[in-house]
Amino acid sequence: MHTRILRFWEAHALDPQRPALVGLSGGADSTALLAAVRAAGLPVIAAHLDHALRPESGQDAAAVERLCRRLDVPLVVERRDAGAYARRESLSLEDAARRLRYRFLFGQAERLGAQAVLVAHTADDQVETLLMHLLTGSGLRGLGGMLPYALPNAWSASIPLARPLLEVSRAEVLAYCRARGLPALEDASNRDTRFLRNRLRHELLPLLETYNPQVRAALLRAASILADAEAAVGQWAASAQALHPCGENCLQLDERALAALPSAVQRRVLRQALLALGGDLREIGFDGLEAARRFCLERRTAGEHTLPGRLRLLRVRDGLWVLAEDGESPRDAWPQMADTAPQDFPVPGVFPLESGWEL
Repeated sequence: MHTRILRFWEAHALDPQRPALVGLSGGADSTALLAAVRAAGLPVIAAHLDHALRPESGQDAAAVERLCRRLDVPLVVERRDAGAYARRESLSLEDAARRLRYRFLFGQAERLGAQAVLVAHTADDQVETLLMHLLTGSGLRGLGGMLPYALPNAWSASIPLARPLLEVSRAEVLAYCRARGLPALEDASNRDTRFLRNRLRHELLPLLETYNPQVRAALLRAASILADAEAAVGQWAASAQALHPCGENCLQLDERALAALPSAVQRRVLRQALLALGGDLREIGFDGLEAARRFCLERRTAGEHTLPGRLRLLRVRDGLWVLAEDGESPRDAWPQMADTAPQDFPVPGVFPLESGWEL
């Protein structure tokens, strides 16, 4: 497996001299990933988040510490109460744990100077993710599955999220751990069918295999085809040059360029803008994105549209901007006078201001 890791490093131009940070739960997948990166001779840091969801979670942290001592890998551990966070933010337990986990991983990566965050999603996880997205009405991006390498991503504009095991099956991971005598924790919550992913894994996928014994391979093939289509849409969106930086936490949208694009490419341009400003695309959702797209295409001279995550769209005259909460509106959005000295105004008449404004 370590040869796959080396190929992944080369394919994505990762620096073999700089450390990467591995999210380590202690399960078979993340244990195999950490061991394989270590066996490849690459510098690595492990990070474990205790979500405080089970009484034995402290024992998991101790087991992870033993594994890292055995592999001679530096480890950082933190504990966060995912249940309390879920209640406070009105989130599902799954979503709350995921948000806390990724914020922790990327925060540690930035603090420790890691070049990438590595997570241990496998081909089996990809199949389950595709089904989850299909059942929840995802678009092309979601149906393309998880990306092996994502930059920017929902958590960072400078640190990539990498999945080196995305083409490796769970069976291969288990065999790798057994062959090397690597201990792997078994999380009892992985069998809890109250969680959607677990229901798909233990109930829906076995049922689908009665229709097509090769359904996993078929779904992976479909995800690959759709991912290629999504990449093409992304290239089209980038070549349209409809987005232009206009200051800190501010992007200007070229309204004419946007309107000339097919709706799928318009959505991609908006996704790029919102992601660049730190937007959570899961929180915004398809309906939120569509509302933003409609606002951009409306023929009006002024207006503002707010989005989840404290983002907003601003239209003034012929200008259209995307702003983060602390982003300042560009000067051109408002009338400006070049000189603070008293001015004589023709009455009646027209007095020119900056940026094409007139009084």
